[in-house]
Amino acid sequence: MRVPEFRLGAVVAVGIAAGLGVWLGVRGTGGSSTPGTITAAGPTGREVIPVSAGELRTLALAFGRPIYWAGTMAGYTYEVARLQNGDVEVRYLPKGAKVDDPRPSLTIGTYQVANAIAATERAAGASGARTFPISDHGIAFSARSSPRSVYLAYPRSDYQVEVYDPRPGRAVTLVRSGKIALVPAKRPGARIVSLPQLVAAARALHHPVYWAGPGHGKAYELTTTPTGRAYVRYLLPGTKAGADVPELTVATYPVTNAYEVTIRAAEQPGAVTVPVTGAGIAFYAKSDPTSVYFARPGQNVQVEVYFPQASEAASLVTNGMIVEVP
Repeated sequence: MRVPEFRLGAVVAVGIAAGLGVWLGVRGTGGSSTPGTITAAGPTGREVIPVSAGELRTLALAFGRPIYWAGTMAGYTYEVARLQNGDVEVRYLPKGAKVDDPRPSLTIGTYQVANAIAATERAAGASGARTFPISDHGIAFSARSSPRSVYLAYPRSDYQVEVYDPRPGRAVTLVRSGKIALVPAKRPGARIVSLPQLVAAARALHHPVYWAGPGHGKAYELTTTPTGRAYVRYLLPGTKAGADVPELTVATYPVTNAYEVTIRAAEQPGAVTVPVTGAGIAFYAKSDPTSVYFARPGQNVQVEVYFPQASEAASLVTNGMIVEVP
């Protein structure tokens, strides 16, 4: 099921990693993981990005699928890798480690596996491993051939989880302790604002903030982050802020040299350029035409326009409807 909202996963790749392109669309690397394979993220050809705990929660909503982790840990930062087939890996980086650090560290992978609990039982039997029960009637096992990994699954789920830690026994301890859990999917900080409040908030950010103009018979939902990102979503009157509904969303991300970054992304395979009113560059990924990204010369912001119906986002950009909040 696609997330009926703006494609925040793409946002994070372009807004944080500036230059990776549309993470959920324009990608040329990837692979798959199987039980018995160590899957710690590293310099393996996959594209990875750093995230905060809050951004990881937002990604869980944007991906539209479960993501497991070990919760927040003091002294660690987080790295996310998403494979071409949609599998997701969350790696815990110790203090001082950079993204894609080759040293192994705690990694939790979430892999799509049909009838995961049955598949996990079969894998455990084939490897001669002993299973052990976990909460919510799930099962887990550690294969003798991969003692640093534990695999687990739950009833009525099509996702298998791998917990890898380079320290022997640590993965088993984490699983038995119940610390391996779903990342709570939420988009914090969303609020309904009036037009004057929206204008005031945009000015307070000290960089251009874009929207689709007034009207549309909708209320304005505003989400801002400490890093200066701003999301303006158009909701039907009476809809609560943060509601998981598909509506027009215009997001603005601070990106150094945004125009040049967006040009590079638009040149990647699978990208389709979109005509822009006035100076600027815009494109969308063939695999996700509901989001269009654009930037203008001289501005250090990139804009994403999401609309649930394909082609509508491109039409808004081409017709000059996406403008700066006055």
